[in-house]
Formats: sequence, structure tokens, C-alpha cells
Amino acid sequence: MLSEKELDELLYNHQLAWELFFYIAVDPRVMNVEITPQTLESTPNDPIVSMILFIYSMETFLPYEINQASIMRNQDAVITLGPFTFTLGEINNAANQHRKDIQIPDETNY
Repeated sequence: MLSEKELDELLYNHQLAWELFFYIAVDPRVMNVEITPQTLESTPNDPIVSMILFIYSMETFLPYEINQASIMRNQDAVITLGPFTFTLGEINNAANQHRKDIQIPDETNY
């Protein structure tokens, strides 16, 4: 069992690791830039898009928690996971528009 001091140190180091990750992964000049639909839809190689996809693909709690919240229809999770999940969905939807191996149906046919 960890002491309170060890737990504080662990949490502090965890925070530093994430701050270092974001510093390396994203140009610090764009850290506080608003993520627009145009960023997500038209620039698949944008550093923000790459970072969001990388975070989701890491072995973290995110895929499990998003899946559980969806299965259980957990409305409380919308506050914390909603923005990330929405952004991830928009990236995936936009990615389909850039695929050359499938034919995207014309939206006017629906």
C-alpha cells in the first residue's frame, strides 16, 4: 500500500509525464488553439488530429471507458468523455471522405 507521500509523488510524476507528452507531441504554439470542424475534416495530418488519434490508440483507460459509457448509456460520462469522443468521431467521419478504396454514397440519395 502506498503512503500518502508516495501517492502524491506518483500523481505528480504522472502529471509531468503527460505535460511532457503534450509538449513533444504538439507544437506549444497551438496548445490553446480552438479545434474547429475544418481542422478535423480537412487536415488529417494536423498535429491536433494526430495527437487525438495517438492518445486513443495508447494503452490507456480511454477506449474501455468510452465503450462502457456507451454500453451503459452513462449520461454522467458525457461531461468528461463527450468532447473527446465527439472529436474522435468527427475525425473518423472525415477520414472516410479521404479514402480511395471505397465509394462514398451521395448524401442527396437518402
